[in-house]
Parts: sequence; structure tokens; C-alpha cells
Amino acid sequence: MLFQFHTLHTKDENGKIHADGYRIAQHPKTDAGIRTLVLTPDAKKYIKMALDENKANGRSDKDYIFVSKSGERMHEYVVNNVLRRCNGVRNEKDRFIISGKPSGNHAIRKTCISELHDSQLLPDRIISDFAGHKDISTTQKYYIHSVTPLTDKADVFAKVFKPKAV
Repeated sequence: MLFQFHTLHTKDENGKIHADGYRIAQHPKTDAGIRTLVLTPDAKKYIKMALDENKANGRSDKDYIFVSKSGERMHEYVVNNVLRRCNGVRNEKDRFIISGKPSGNHAIRKTCISELHDSQLLPDRIISDFAGHKDISTTQKYYIHSVTPLTDKADVFAKVFKPKAV
């Protein structure tokens, strides 16, 4: 079954739009949200870790991976807080570190999409489909940022600006 969080919005007296909670829908925002996700071996490992943890503690929910101690689905902000804490921890005893800086699920999503783009192994249309975006420009404008430091591309700059032999 497909579940997706939808942000609810309200307008204040000045016409400014504000986020006002979430609701779960059994459909995506657009048809572009109906997609196949490729799970890497690491993704499968992390999902298995979460499911094993649930099973070891007698928690289960057939529709959600992340469930609370009571067996209810965890709200999106709880999952984000857990991700941020796990990512910010830098000691050897912690078993679940995704990166070296605190990041929530949206930052991880943007980095994933950017790394796919930086790899130059997939066309933008496939990356956009993976992201669930109907319009490629949404992916390009809001999700793709350089994950490679500019200084790591010095050789490319050198090739472009190398004097031409006469």
C-alpha cells in the first residue's frame, strides 16, 4: 500500500501561507509520485536493521518501517529528529551513521539526487523520475547542487583554460 505525507497549509490575514500540520494520503501528490525506487545494498541493510529492531521489541506494522514503542507509525518529524541525531554522532559505539553532519530526510534526499547527477551515469530524466518529479526543471532547480568541492574540479578548469598550441 502506498502512503505519502502531505503538508497542510493555511493563509493568515496577510495572505501569507503557513505549514499547518500533515496528513497521510494513500496516494501521491501527482502521478509522478508513483514510481519504482531502487534499493542499494546499504538501503536494504538499514531497512532490515529497522525491521529487525521492531521485531526484537515486539513491534510491527505492515505498512510502516519506522514504528514507535507502542507499535504506531512514527510521525515524519520524529524520524527526522532520529536521523539528525544519528548523523551528528561521531563515536565508534554508534552503529547507524549515515554522514558526518546532522541531516534530516529531505537533506538526505537532496544529497542522494545530487550525487546521482554528479556521477554523470544517469540522464536527468531518470533522476527526475527517481525523485518523483513530473517536470525535470523541478529536479534541476530545487534538488541538484554540487556535492563535489569546486577545488576537486581544478583539472577540468585547467583543461578548459589551457592555452591552445599555435
